[in-house]
Amino acid sequence: MRMAALADVLFVGAMERHHFYKDVELLLKAIACTDTVDRLVLVGSGDKVPDLQRKARSEGLADRVDFPGYVSDDKLP
Repeated sequence: MRMAALADVLFVGAMERHHFYKDVELLLKAIACTDTVDRLVLVGSGDKVPDLQRKARSEGLADRVDFPGYVSDDKLP
């Protein structure tokens, strides 16, 4: 059996209600179902951020998800 390495996942984008098609909630659910993702970083701002923070807590991801807000392109990895 091959063990998967832990990974970090970076999402960059606006988190607005009218960007529903990005389905960041589904990403949070998926991360909650795996132990191969060590950290999820959701970079961006918008009116969905408080809802996504609540979703992360309800999925038990509070210690694995970061919400740094807006980050300029030159600061992104």
